Amino acid sequence: MKLVKIYSNISSMKPVIFNSGLNIIYGDVNQYEGDSNEHNLGKTSLVYLIDFLLLKKIDKNNIFRKRRSNFLGWDFYLEIELDDKSYLTIKRNLVNDSKISIKLHKEGNQDLSSEIFWDYKDKSISAKKEEENAVKILKNILKFDVLNEYNLRHFLSYLLRTQNDYTDVFRLSTFKKDKNWKPPLLSLFGYNGQLFEKKYDLEQEITIRRELIAKMKSDNLIDKSEEAFKLQAAIKVREDEKKSIEKNLEMLNFFTRDEQMTEKIVKEFETKISILNSEEYSLKYEIDKIKKSLENNVSVKVSDVKKIYEEVEIFFPDKLTKSYEELANFNKQISDERSKYLKKELDSLDDRLMIIKKDLKEYNDKLSEALSIIKEKDAFIKFRKYQNELIKIETDIAIYKQKIDSIDTIENYSNAISEIREKSKEISSIIKGDLAEEKNPLQEIREMYTEIFKKTMDGTATFAITPNKYGYFDFEPFVISGGDLTGQGDGYTATKVQCAAFVIAALAYYSKNSFYKFAYHDGIFEGWGDNPKINFINLIREYCDKYKIQYIASMIKSDIPKNFDFEKEEIVITLDKSQPLFGIRF
Repeated sequence: MKLVKIYSNISSMKPVIFNSGLNIIYGDVNQYEGDSNEHNLGKTSLVYLIDFLLLKKIDKNNIFRKRRSNFLGWDFYLEIELDDKSYLTIKRNLVNDSKISIKLHKEGNQDLSSEIFWDYKDKSISAKKEEENAVKILKNILKFDVLNEYNLRHFLSYLLRTQNDYTDVFRLSTFKKDKNWKPPLLSLFGYNGQLFEKKYDLEQEITIRRELIAKMKSDNLIDKSEEAFKLQAAIKVREDEKKSIEKNLEMLNFFTRDEQMTEKIVKEFETKISILNSEEYSLKYEIDKIKKSLENNVSVKVSDVKKIYEEVEIFFPDKLTKSYEELANFNKQISDERSKYLKKELDSLDDRLMIIKKDLKEYNDKLSEALSIIKEKDAFIKFRKYQNELIKIETDIAIYKQKIDSIDTIENYSNAISEIREKSKEISSIIKGDLAEEKNPLQEIREMYTEIFKKTMDGTATFAITPNKYGYFDFEPFVISGGDLTGQGDGYTATKVQCAAFVIAALAYYSKNSFYKFAYHDGIFEGWGDNPKINFINLIREYCDKYKIQYIASMIKSDIPKNFDFEKEEIVITLDKSQPLFGIRF
């Protein structure tokens, strides 16, 4: 996939027609005069516009969202060349930015600004149905066979870089979590990136269970397994007492002139009332517990979490302290979901309790009426005494059992954490073993990476994928200087060269696959010396020709090396203050 043309239905915007090799977006100013003026020219805005037309979701911080009022009535179009040499045009505007239209066509360099009939019209980038989702439609058309298991746009973050995106070769500011970028990058180099995702998911499960255990402890539920044995002993005692009372009740002689009525009292009313009373106490206990839980706000402090880790003998790395804000947000999500569930459960228990109370009143009334017939006062008093004792014992037993259930839950979560940790260790071991074998994509991409840097900077740069002590891995770029390894390089320029070298090497390696075949690096040459610039430009020309890839870079007048000339077709657009990209200043 290469870029062919980007344009608008508004004539003040200068169309940009790309060639298939090296492309220069030329800003006709002598030096950098600040971000505002540079954006006014449109060199950087062109990066954002390409990203927008390749279906990026924009938020309130996006430059186009902030300047939406400047583009009322504007439609933007991006024409791309597919691997089969056919073409595709994407239409999108800023007013209704969630709607995208796509059209396939045989000939390139078309102007579809007046087109009415689109193969896919007004499709959403957020639709759940695949046939209505513009991102999925585009992915199906492109048919990439590289990183196809990941989001279509993932690798675009490396291809479309602005001047703020050269601080790190591999980790970009758009990647907030390791899971967002390390697995796809690992897959790009020929390894099983999904193993890392599995390990990450397991660690998330551990975190969730730790939070639940912490919440149970904050609710003052029993958390020591020794208590379970004491409760079980107490249940045994109370059950023996229950049997004794039940035996006494059976032995009581309630026979009066109406023997049939007495039997009904003992066997029917007493049994039903006992069951209902037990259930009422149990419901009240559950309702009280839920109300207390709803009154407690979940608040996790780092110090408290560390203490809990020590209790369950889990290592708490210093790096996790930096994730406090994410953990706080995560806790809030757990608390909200939990509160929602508890409120629903509370309503259900309240409804059931009302029914129980109604039934109890009905049966107690019937029992009182029936007992009034009994003449033997002493037997009646004994009966009520035993009945009250029985209710108390059954309630105690129910409470003890509920506490044991809570103990089992904490223990089960603790046991699950141990099991998950073992699985995580197994995956870490597999990852480490996998990384010990150098895959072909990694080897060839790294060789080209080193070649590009060496021919540009006259130095040796490479990178390594290294397992770390937490069972994960890191991507480590470094420059070799004599016997020393100097980290990212000897300065900002060296890092920028490595950023470009990685992208070009990856595109070159996968040039025979169905994959992206272009990159646009804005301001890449800023701060370079003339010799590195010349070396890099000549090398890029060779790579573009050899691997049929497309490289786009922006330059201003002061970036161009002395006595150096670009080929006429290489400068695809010239921008200046009188004629910026959009024809307007904003």
